[in-house]
Amino acid sequence: MSYDFNGKTVLITGASGGIDGFMPAVIEAIARVRRAHPETLVAVSAEARFVDLAAREADVGIRGARSSSAVLVEKSVGAVHAGLFASEAYLERRLPERRLTAEEWPRQDFITGDAPHGPTAWLRARGAVHFPLKLSSFEGRLEAAERGLGLARLAEQGIEASED
Repeated sequence: MSYDFNGKTVLITGASGGIDGFMPAVIEAIARVRRAHPETLVAVSAEARFVDLAAREADVGIRGARSSSAVLVEKSVGAVHAGLFASEAYLERRLPERRLTAEEWPRQDFITGDAPHGPTAWLRARGAVHFPLKLSSFEGRLEAAERGLGLARLAEQGIEASED
């Protein structure tokens, strides 16, 4: 995706479904930039893939993990907190004790995003094996969990900002 507003545009990108937890901090940063530089336009795009920042496909990338690139400058903007969410109906049906023990992880259905890293890897490391539904959007995963289709690992809306 490319934006061109007379060369005064900053393109910020993040993974669709992943950028949601960072959005309040992104909007706050945009507000500070726009106050200091009102001539600068900003475009925010949620992508299904990580764009190539080194190839200048975007100016800023919001990521949940460190890059392996030696040419990119990285800065932590804060910590995203996540948790497992499920409907009351799912819990009554599949996890009546409401405690996810080591024995219970392989028995549960998990709703995940489409990225092979991140939350799915985190869930697998704890013993999860059933991933019957993959949705790239935060809203889709939330709706599926609310309708009792499984447990979804979701980021809280907002981040704990870094001090600097």
